[in-house]
Amino acid sequence: MPDSPLRARLPAVFVFLWGCVASAGAAIVVEDTNIQLIDAGVVTLDDGGVFPRYELSIALDVAGTQVATAFFASIYGQMVLDEGTLDDVPLWYLWFEGQEISFSILQAVDLASVFELALSPASPFYISVKTSDESRPESRSVFGWARLARDGDQLILEDNAVAYGAAGIIVGTSNLVPEPAAAAMAGFGLLGRRRRC
Repeated sequence: MPDSPLRARLPAVFVFLWGCVASAGAAIVVEDTNIQLIDAGVVTLDDGGVFPRYELSIALDVAGTQVATAFFASIYGQMVLDEGTLDDVPLWYLWFEGQEISFSILQAVDLASVFELALSPASPFYISVKTSDESRPESRSVFGWARLARDGDQLILEDNAVAYGAAGIIVGTSNLVPEPAAAAMAGFGLLGRRRRC
């Protein structure tokens, strides 16, 4: 029986998708070291209230040679940006354990920065981040998460992970979000197996 046009195209599609995956390179996850929360003194409000100030940073590359930083104060449980603007800092969001943080999720949902939220999340809580190595425009996005605990207005960084060269990461784990091309290849494989049954 002659091959159908679809069957004739499948090898070419497979080669194209394989090329996409191969060109992406191997993704790397760094745990515990590439997000830092550092005590940066205190802020004093006009009413005389004194609150802790922090430096929250993420390494833009695996080796940590480039770092993006946000300075904020913990005021009545809220994370209030203390220096610069939202355009100057990585995109940090309040997130949930077990949920993915990825480019596709951020495209689909319009999220407010954690520094814009007028709330005090229960302790411990997760924040996620998307940023990139701006010195290398061709580089892929960087995704990460951090688990923070609160003691009053004091914050403690308990755990973190950052994924480099990946489509995203599952918050609270070192598991990567599958690349779209890899997911498509898996779909083609499943389709092929069904046709042979």
